[in-house]
Amino acid sequence: AITVSTDTGLGAIVGSNIANIGLVLGVSALIRPLDISQTVFERHVPFMILAALLLVGLGWDGRIGAVDGVFMLAVLAAFTAVVLRRVQQTQSSISAAEREGMPDARLRDAAFVVFGIVALVLGSQWLVEGGQSLLSAAGFSDIFIGLTVLALGTSLPELAASVVAAIRGEADFSVGNVVGSNIYNILAVVGVLVLLAPSTVPAAMIQTDFPFLIGATGLAAALFLARGRVGRPEGVVLLGCYGFYVRLLL
Repeated sequence: AITVSTDTGLGAIVGSNIANIGLVLGVSALIRPLDISQTVFERHVPFMILAALLLVGLGWDGRIGAVDGVFMLAVLAAFTAVVLRRVQQTQSSISAAEREGMPDARLRDAAFVVFGIVALVLGSQWLVEGGQSLLSAAGFSDIFIGLTVLALGTSLPELAASVVAAIRGEADFSVGNVVGSNIYNILAVVGVLVLLAPSTVPAAMIQTDFPFLIGATGLAAALFLARGRVGRPEGVVLLGCYGFYVRLLL
């Protein structure tokens, strides 16, 4: 948003959330059907739906300003407080014997986290610079660049993590990764984005991308509710919907 335009930043978030549901969940479900835990469905999925509705509602008039950003960050603080309270409750219920059986934290793990964050920051800068230069030279708009190349790049960490988790049979991680990412993308990233630079929402985004965002979020929630899992048939449907969305953008 700072180096290119707020259209690019906003487009990257909307496109990334759609990709997280259609592409990341779809691919993960094709690798291994994903069972949805009751905890994720009852406590986190409602926040994902709320975040999507909040973004669409605040941006429907064509502008998202600093006051909207403050409101988004306030909702984020409430969500984070709920998560931390649940974590504390879970920690307090762990017995001493269970704690002794848990692996100790290693310096290598901390180094991996730090290295991964640094690489992610550098990679995002290179992605923005390269993607913006290439597509701008081809005549594409900033909003298209954000919705496609940058959105896909934004979702690549979620795709990699969810695929690895699916291969290992850790369905809760695959689903929680997508749900949590979609919540923080809107409430944290868009919230900070519009505080730095109030954003004008293009009419094309309101007419096409906002409905797809709500539709994808609603579809995911419906799949979670209907069967309590996302199997391979549902994965094919999610991928097909994402392919249709990308086709509309071209």
